[in-house]
Amino acid sequence: MNKKSVIIVFQIIILSIVSCEAISRTSSNEDSIFTNNVGNYSIKYPSGWKAMELPYGRGADDYATGLIMKPIPGYPIVDISQKTAKQPTMDEIVKWGEERISLRYNDQDEVNDYQLDDLVVLNESELQMAKRTYLITFNDKNYEPLKKEDVYIIIGQEMFIITYSAPVSDFDSYYETFQNMIQSFRLVEN
Repeated sequence: MNKKSVIIVFQIIILSIVSCEAISRTSSNEDSIFTNNVGNYSIKYPSGWKAMELPYGRGADDYATGLIMKPIPGYPIVDISQKTAKQPTMDEIVKWGEERISLRYNDQDEVNDYQLDDLVVLNESELQMAKRTYLITFNDKNYEPLKKEDVYIIIGQEMFIITYSAPVSDFDSYYETFQNMIQSFRLVEN
């Protein structure tokens, strides 16, 4: 082979390697889909994160059916809770959401305070949706405050509260990811 042929073969090899790496990066950055058979829903989440069904609830939340989180350092976390009602209303799901927050953070030794922002009704889709952001501060000043957002969704007789939690310093970094997750949320057939 002459020198020009060797250079062309070398360039083809380099292009093949670069193309394979680009394809690999693209597929590893694609979202995964979590199909929850306990709650009969699906939601997209970033690959590399962990998703799990919670058939028996989570801690004091008997209505928790799913949990999605970035494994290291353990935040952000997305909790999915659901409850069935005959004819659910936005007032009913908001009341349930406020009760969940109160039960979780009132009378907790480690929690200093929580502050609820105003409820925002969303008209972005055909679903009944609203959201509320809130801040949790801790007595131990070594713990960074947590910022959370509850998204309330009503689909038929199902009420869902999807909660995004992250330390205040990381909340905005993953907020767009959370919004994409919310937009992908769907009921699935049994």
